[in-house]
Amino acid sequence: MDELRRSGKSPNDMANQLNEALRYERAHLAYLSTVKNVLDGDHGLYGQRTITANPRTTSASASFGMYGDVDGWYGVAVEAHFLVDCLIQEYRRQEDSLNLLLQGTFGQALRADHTRKVAWKVVLASGTMSSYAIMNESWMILSWVMLQSESDKSLEPMYEGLSRRDCYAAFRIPNPEHQEHLLWDSWKTTDDTIAETTSGNLNNTCASCRKYNSEINIKLDLFHCVQRFTRECTSEHHPLHSAFCKFLSAAFCVVDQTDLQRLKQAYVFCGIMPPNPTKQHIREHCRTKIPEPRELLERVESVLQKFFLESDPDGVLLFKPSMLKMWRIQRVHILRGCLSDPEVGERVLYRHGGMVQLNHVKGNKAAVPLWIPV
Repeated sequence: MDELRRSGKSPNDMANQLNEALRYERAHLAYLSTVKNVLDGDHGLYGQRTITANPRTTSASASFGMYGDVDGWYGVAVEAHFLVDCLIQEYRRQEDSLNLLLQGTFGQALRADHTRKVAWKVVLASGTMSSYAIMNESWMILSWVMLQSESDKSLEPMYEGLSRRDCYAAFRIPNPEHQEHLLWDSWKTTDDTIAETTSGNLNNTCASCRKYNSEINIKLDLFHCVQRFTRECTSEHHPLHSAFCKFLSAAFCVVDQTDLQRLKQAYVFCGIMPPNPTKQHIREHCRTKIPEPRELLERVESVLQKFFLESDPDGVLLFKPSMLKMWRIQRVHILRGCLSDPEVGERVLYRHGGMVQLNHVKGNKAAVPLWIPV
């Protein structure tokens, strides 16, 4: 129940997932109960005897079979309403410990971000209002506040607060020269650029480091980094915009090849040809990772080079002139490791949610892992 609660799925989706896990267990229990009733009847527990009144030569029952077997067992269903009652009951049982978690700052990773969607009805005289939430790796809200601005100064009184998403605000990028964005040499990363970016004082000066914990390591989340690239495109209706977004997304994330190969084998076993996993299946059953800074820099720069000076049939370029400065800013984050995932062995980035049958097909080869990002 604890794993289901943290998955964030709807009651119907959680019920389907739970049905898959419970079907075998309950069917196995029903089979064992039936065997016990037969043996009790043989011993006269119900006042009945066999025709010959002779005991069985063996009392060992036939094997029920494993979970991956194609035949041999049938299951029962769990309704979503019943599952909701179970979740509520589980919350009441853990209410005291959950309250302590919500009030604490436990965790190996903290998330923080502004949003105006929650606060669009609460607008002050300045015309701006936003909410700011800080969560741990279990998506539990550790602290939450309403702000009238998105400046770092607004967060200083909030000791558990994190700064705005720019990790190194002290690093200044000069504005490009006129027409400089038309020369590819201005986009390329040189050894001097790498040395300048990765040297000097790299300490973070945000509110969370100065007021809360100087050892905290703040990361730039991938969603907002990619969003900054897409905002510097001429228009989302540009013919090349969709292709650029796909290539950029593929450059930032590397799919675990072991998980992907296992998913493709499950596709073949289920008769899905050609075995090209969907985005949803890759998201659920394959772990992804943002590579180390140098590799990530090469991957992103190759995408920018591919679409450099590309235009539509009317001659409208895909990139705005301001894309060059934005790339130089994001290059600082990439080289300083603000985006790359850490090398961890304790599965901090993903939690194993068990094995599920792809498309509910029985068989060991149709079983794929369920990875829950934290």
